[in-house]
Amino acid sequence: MKKNLKWRCLSPAIRKTLLVMKLSLILFFAFTMQLSASVLLGQQVSIRTGEASLRTVLEELKEQTGTYFMYNEDDLDASIRVELDMQNVSLEKALDEICKQAPFNYEIIEDFVVLTKKAPVIIKEVKQDKKRLKGTVKDEDGNTLPGVSVVIKGTLVGVATDIEGNYSIEFEGNNVVLVYSFVGMISKEITYSGQAVQNVTLTADTEQMDEVTVYGTGLTKISKERATGSYSVMTRAEIENSPNEEIGSSLEGNVTGLQESYNPSTGKNEIAIRGVSTINSNSSPLIVVDGFPVDGDFSTINPNDIESITVLKDAAAASIWGARAGNGVIVVTTKKGKNSGKFNIDVNSYLKIGEEFDLDYNMARASVDNQLNYEKYLVDNDYGTYWGVPDNLRDANDVYSKGVQAYFDHKRGAISTSDLDNTIARLKATNYEDDVRKYLLRRPVTQQHNVSISGSTDKASYFLSVLYNDVKGHFQESASDKVLINFRNIYQINDRLSLRFGIMSEIKKSDNSGSDINTIREMSPYEKLINEDGTYAQVDYGVNFAYMNTIAKTANGLPYNNWAYNPVQEMLNRDDITRYNNTRIQTGLDFKIIEGLTFSPSFQFERFSSKRNNYNGEDTYFVRNMVNDNVDYDMSTNTVSKTYVPKGGMLNTSDSRSKSYDIRNQINFDKKIGDEHEINLVAASEHAWTITESNGNTLYGYDPDKNTHANPPYGYGSSAVTWNTLITNSYGNLSSGHSLGYSSTRLFSFFANGAYTFKQKYTLTGSYRTDASNMIVDDPKFRYSPFWSIGGSWNAKRESFLQPVKFIDRLILRTTYGISGNTVTTASTVPVISLSSSPSNRTGAHYGYVSDFGNPNLRWEKINQLNVAVDFSMFNRMLYGSFEVYNKQSEDLLAEVSVAPTYGTSRQIFNVAEVSNKGIELNLNSNLKFGDFSWETGLQYSYNTSEVLSLQVDHIYPKNISSNRFVEGESVAPVYSWVYGGMNEDHLPTIIGENGTTYTMNENIGSNGENGADVLRNMGTLIAPHVLGWRNSFKYKGFTARALITAKFGHKFRRSTHDYAMISRTKSFYHEDLNGLMEGKADEMGIPALPTGYEFYSYRWAWYVPHLNTLVEDASHIRIKELYLGYALPKKIASSIGLDKLTVYAHARDLGTIWTANDKGIDPEYIKGSRIKSGPSYTFGFNLGF
Repeated sequence: MKKNLKWRCLSPAIRKTLLVMKLSLILFFAFTMQLSASVLLGQQVSIRTGEASLRTVLEELKEQTGTYFMYNEDDLDASIRVELDMQNVSLEKALDEICKQAPFNYEIIEDFVVLTKKAPVIIKEVKQDKKRLKGTVKDEDGNTLPGVSVVIKGTLVGVATDIEGNYSIEFEGNNVVLVYSFVGMISKEITYSGQAVQNVTLTADTEQMDEVTVYGTGLTKISKERATGSYSVMTRAEIENSPNEEIGSSLEGNVTGLQESYNPSTGKNEIAIRGVSTINSNSSPLIVVDGFPVDGDFSTINPNDIESITVLKDAAAASIWGARAGNGVIVVTTKKGKNSGKFNIDVNSYLKIGEEFDLDYNMARASVDNQLNYEKYLVDNDYGTYWGVPDNLRDANDVYSKGVQAYFDHKRGAISTSDLDNTIARLKATNYEDDVRKYLLRRPVTQQHNVSISGSTDKASYFLSVLYNDVKGHFQESASDKVLINFRNIYQINDRLSLRFGIMSEIKKSDNSGSDINTIREMSPYEKLINEDGTYAQVDYGVNFAYMNTIAKTANGLPYNNWAYNPVQEMLNRDDITRYNNTRIQTGLDFKIIEGLTFSPSFQFERFSSKRNNYNGEDTYFVRNMVNDNVDYDMSTNTVSKTYVPKGGMLNTSDSRSKSYDIRNQINFDKKIGDEHEINLVAASEHAWTITESNGNTLYGYDPDKNTHANPPYGYGSSAVTWNTLITNSYGNLSSGHSLGYSSTRLFSFFANGAYTFKQKYTLTGSYRTDASNMIVDDPKFRYSPFWSIGGSWNAKRESFLQPVKFIDRLILRTTYGISGNTVTTASTVPVISLSSSPSNRTGAHYGYVSDFGNPNLRWEKINQLNVAVDFSMFNRMLYGSFEVYNKQSEDLLAEVSVAPTYGTSRQIFNVAEVSNKGIELNLNSNLKFGDFSWETGLQYSYNTSEVLSLQVDHIYPKNISSNRFVEGESVAPVYSWVYGGMNEDHLPTIIGENGTTYTMNENIGSNGENGADVLRNMGTLIAPHVLGWRNSFKYKGFTARALITAKFGHKFRRSTHDYAMISRTKSFYHEDLNGLMEGKADEMGIPALPTGYEFYSYRWAWYVPHLNTLVEDASHIRIKELYLGYALPKKIASSIGLDKLTVYAHARDLGTIWTANDKGIDPEYIKGSRIKSGPSYTFGFNLGF
């Protein structure tokens, strides 16, 4: 019969520890490290209690030493009392005295003291039929268990296992039943039938294990049994099995409801929790580190320091963060020094190697032959002549490729047919890829080394880590490295007062001097970078080289006689370096007023600074072009009379500095009253403010060796000094680069949070928070916005009617409703006139402009969310997880709407929009064990459907709607597309409008007042409604293998295609779809055929073609995101070589798709020719401790 043990730890930290690792594993490690026990027992204590309960005495010892005590609560009867009067004695002596007065034994297990009740032994007269049974007791992982009680059922005869888990017991009679029991384990009964040896394996009591699991809101920790809100946790083990430079890349697939997706409007990947909740405000989740919101992103967080990550998803879980929690909260808890007295050193080091840049996939470029045939087609059909020809300064900015130039020169008779053939043959024989790989690209390599030191004294615990990270990406001359230092200390001033202190310092250098994908795109496939003689090859860029270089070579007084451009020369003669110096300081006090009541004042200071120096040497095209262009040039005499820009390099500098302050005063009350009532209350006030300043400057004629510069001889241009540029003959002026910026934001908050639990079955939670900001209108009804939540849970498993249902280990139903918000920083309550930081070059005076016309009713954005969930565990934790349903309604969102022009503007931002997100989340896990082999698998499934309920935009121009992320009545990120109707009898591409009208692409659709939604068809959404992560972990003895497979379903993507705006003679990048066009396969590809002759309005085709319905593909896919293989050296072997642990591992990431719904060979996460696909990376590392 199973014995229901009620047990707890005297500190919530134990609950967190038990979530991360099983107690049995801790026991195994502890007893192979006797030094830990000796140091722990050597701590000094002073205690005078009078006659007191044993529970009270243990609490006092815990406060003095930081030691955690574990025991069976049924054993710790209130009637057991002891009396101690000891000064400056070791903890060992104190425990010995306790065990003399009370019927207990104790064992030291790392930071824990495990108390087990002495098994009373009745001495009986020895008889002839006395039996002896011996054996070893282990846990499921094969670790021996000391202190297990072995009792003859129905008697008081019993023993306890020793430090190695061994026991030997004598008894009389036959067919007796032995009961094996241990704290946190399911008791086991075995009948004696004459065997001499009986080995026993105990399994963890999952009900008890679930009870002690906790999650952190950032300010408090809540037992899983008492939690009502929605949250997901990544444990330290899961984080360590995913070695990445930043932890943010490890979240998707491990956390339900979280999705990382590409936002075309920002060009970045963005994390969304339960859908997009805002339109114009910051959409990123709030990041909280050790109780404080932090500026920046995950880059300032050392992944090796993370103890756990908790993602708060609904209003109840995140309510404590109020106006900053609307997009969800990611709570990072870092490691602390253990109170074991040990000095620990941990080293983690790895090398990551990536695959070479895939030019074919990332460029998706047309072949050399087809590009040259197309360029001949352009010249033969006189494309570009309307805009000018390259034989005058007005058109000198028109860049012509070598192919177009050759065909044009032949057409106008400048070269012979033989010369043309030789030129084309030479171009066809040249392939740019070899030079690009050799001079611009490289194999990416990342190395990371981390050392952490932790330990404790009798008064303090400390943790210090130093991380060095060096990243060399795909592009030569670009790299980044950083040093990240973290120190955390907890000092016990006395038995009631402790001090917390932590500091983070990041020093980072980012070098962006190398090329990028656009540099490669700007090359023609037949251009070289380096000539056969080792000199720089001329690459067409910026100006028409054939025309302008002639002027450069012959003009008298022109500063530079070379107008050539070369990406390698450009790269090697510039330094674009940004240096970051970031500091974060956290400190606070914890004052124990009475039992269960603490007061915690806390303070955080952050200083983030960046300084960018972008230097271009005078050998760069950038400098030579600027200097040569800003001159007084007389074309008739081919002479330059004045030069307005000094010769030499150019240095652009920009500095940004921000200081953030956060002061919080918090009161916590956590009390268990009797056996039926548990109360947790938190109340706090918080004042946070941030000041940001920036400035910039430009220096001309800069010499980095001498650190000197020259002033422009005629200033930067003014009404008194004017000139026209050489090219295009337009008004000339120079940028001073002078800029100044300042901003200040302030936030004041008060909040309270409480939870009450009755009989460990019924829990009620509630919270209230009010926030005020200097960005909100003065009217209190808008400025002070209340955010609140209420929730409840029912632990059904504790009901008597479910107790007999043995296959159910845990069953909790919970629901919450609440309101959180978004901070408003993109709008103003009153009209704002922005003043220029530097005078106008033309007038010499400062000028102002209206940057915001004001929203007199500006208020907080609000997110209302209802969450209903069930948590379950079955079959002895063989199957466990949760299922959640939510309804998330965002209202009062800031959106730009149309207003009457009489207000001075036709567009203004108001709180008018509403967005709905509804969904379900399923978290399903299983643990299977077969001897030394174990398999843990977890399935995380999320479904989210969104809808823009209100936007108050009556009309969207048809060609704009396809790029709108928010359209009323549609899901977020709709895929509005033109329905392609094929080519008509006039050989013009057509569009079939949803309004029934057929248009040609020569038209400006919408000029007759059509609304975009009435013409284009919505094909779906760019954001996946279905997201799935499947995590598998296999363990065999010291080996661990882990795989993470992710999948997304139900969304769309647009594949890229030929740019019809490039039906001109100027140099362009040509997509691989041009191959099909030149081969007459336009109909098969679903895009327009090339014009049969010159078509003036063909440039309009580019308005429509990128958004045709024929280019929309199903984005559903399944991918292998991560693979991990590690081996941990057995502890005994590690100890023999002076180590505490040694693990070696290999890790692979981004291994690509194993299935895609589209048949084009396109990875929907990295669209071919549109988004860079870095490819797989392979990591090799080790982790050791001593």
